[in-house]
Amino acid sequence: MDELIKLVRTYRVTTGLAERLRLAEEVFRLIGPDLRFFVFSAIPHDAAKDVSQEVLKAVFTSLGGFQGGSAPEFWAWCYRIARNK
Repeated sequence: MDELIKLVRTYRVTTGLAERLRLAEEVFRLIGPDLRFFVFSAIPHDAAKDVSQEVLKAVFTSLGGFQGGSAPEFWAWCYRIARNK
């Protein structure tokens, strides 16, 4: 199983705050660069930094609600959030 999906699934069932923060940081480490690239390639550079932060914040506040089971589904979900921001 893909490391990213394993982390997301573990995050969804973990109740301890410290462990959820650790898992969220690991997910951020894996998805942050690709999401930033997506945002910076889609909008003007002067707004991209703020939008990138908003996208990451939206992904992590909604992470517990992700219902997919594969890395492509997770990335599609992330990119949909980014497009909506």
